[in-house]
Formats: sequence, C-alpha cells, structure tokens
Amino acid sequence: MKKKYVRFGAILTLMAVLLVGIVPAMAAEKTVFSCVDGGTELLNPGVWTFPDGNVHVRGMVLRTRNNASDPRDQGYNTIVMNANWGKDGAGPMWGTFSLETDEGGLWKGTWAGRDTEQGSWYNAVGDGYGLYAGMKIWVDKNYDVCQVSILEH
Repeated sequence: MKKKYVRFGAILTLMAVLLVGIVPAMAAEKTVFSCVDGGTELLNPGVWTFPDGNVHVRGMVLRTRNNASDPRDQGYNTIVMNANWGKDGAGPMWGTFSLETDEGGLWKGTWAGRDTEQGSWYNAVGDGYGLYAGMKIWVDKNYDVCQVSILEH
C-alpha cells in the first residue's frame, strides 16, 4: 500500500514539474500601442429618425484609415454605426467593425461608446482572421487618445 502512495506521489511530482515548464511556453503575449484615425469617409448614411426631437441612427456605414506603429492596426476600417442621441447631440452609439490591414490580416468585432459635449469615446473588441487567426484586439478611444491591445496566440 505504501508503494502505491509513493508511486502516486512521484507521478504527481513529475506532472507538476512538466506543467511548470509548459505553462509559461503557452502564455499569450500582449502588445499595447497607440493609434490614430486618418480621416473618415461616409459610405452609407443609414436611416435617421427624429422621435421627439432626438436623433436615432441605424446602419450608418463609415470607412476610416487606421494608422499605428504596429502594422496589425494599419489599414481600412469599415464601421457600422447605430446611435440614440438626445436633443443635445449626446448619447450612446454602438455597432460593428471590419478592419482589413495593409499586410493582409482581418479583424472583426463590435464596439460601443458615447458622444458627449467634450467629444466621443468608445471601446471595441474583435477577433483576428487569416494572418491574425486566434488573436484578440481591444481598442479604447477616449476623445483624442487611442490605445490598442493585441493578445497573440
């Protein structure tokens, strides 16, 4: 019976040693950098309604040029925007994005934010496809400051 416990203990010890070597090798790497929008083009105005003096936008399509120090965030970003703005122009906005990078990668995801008197902010999250398969991207834009985080596989 004592031999069983010794053998079981040896197996557990071996597994622990192996996992210590494997887990760091499996850890994903996160890269953080800043970004800049390089202009916006209206592709489709979508549908605008004005209930009670407010502004509701559905399905507006925009295209922006993303510029960044990392090539994984350089390219053309197609954005679908929806919004519920009050009479003062402030309110929530949300939608989807599809960023095709200059190096041939693709990011697709969702975003949500708000227009305020001071400007707009949003947070986006997306998944990588093609060159970026298995990666995740987060974009946080607070007024004129934009930060991108990419979690690599």
